[in-house]
Amino acid sequence: MRWYVMHGRTSIFVDGDDWYLCVVGDCENLLPDNRCGYYENRPQICRDYSFTECEYSGDGVYDKLFESAEQLWEYAEAILPARERPNPKVGNPSLPALPILSLN
Repeated sequence: MRWYVMHGRTSIFVDGDDWYLCVVGDCENLLPDNRCGYYENRPQICRDYSFTECEYSGDGVYDKLFESAEQLWEYAEAILPARERPNPKVGNPSLPALPILSLN
């Protein structure tokens, strides 16, 4: 989830027990006044779309809203049980060592 919010205009919100990924993507046919510039020839998915399902038309209140990787990290740190973290200088003994490749 942290990866998603670090790449572009995205956010994650929680409503009840459901988690949602919101990816903001502007249509290339959107006119400056927010009308469709391709309305008569729009694809079926656009014809089927209903603004009543749009998260922007609601009150915008969710149980949780995350807009940055830092927010997600802080939330995880607060709710997940503590775990032993390996020392980065020593490495993780539970993982196999990677082979060293020589280009010679």
